[in-house]
Amino acid sequence: ISAALSALGQNNPEKAMALALPFESEKSSKMLSEIGQLYAGHAGPEKYDFFMNAINGGTVIGYDKLGLIGAFTGFVARQDYEIYEKSYGFYDGLQSSKDLYTQMFLPQFVGYLAQSIDKKVDELNDELSAYEESKDVVLANTTRKTISNFKALGEKYEALQVKLEEKSKEEGEH
Repeated sequence: ISAALSALGQNNPEKAMALALPFESEKSSKMLSEIGQLYAGHAGPEKYDFFMNAINGGTVIGYDKLGLIGAFTGFVARQDYEIYEKSYGFYDGLQSSKDLYTQMFLPQFVGYLAQSIDKKVDELNDELSAYEESKDVVLANTTRKTISNFKALGEKYEALQVKLEEKSKEEGEH
């Protein structure tokens, strides 16, 4: 079933996501991981809870869990500020994970999000220029605030990445 959903997701993601819905509560590591891959590329913020439940629920294990965390990272990178902000605590909390693979890839996941925030800020600066040019004061002010929020959050993700890389380096020396 997961392979069929994956194939359908390439041609008709909306239909694949609708068909995946009843399988979100499956007790299959592979199934939940595949659904996460589908949602990573196509779902909106409404699937945040699916990811949290799937990652933390105990069903998804091993490489499937690592893949699901990677899918979640891709999902977050496609979302708005609120999802980035909500997700920071999740990544910060993963520092205490005992899973070797999670620890190995966590700095990369966090770094990817820090880079995606930089891209979002660039896109928002382009929008801001257009709003200023058209003298849309309300949208310009809203965009400035969003840029400021993203920049502050980007600094937190970057600091977390540095901390994780240092921790990884220290553990590698032991």
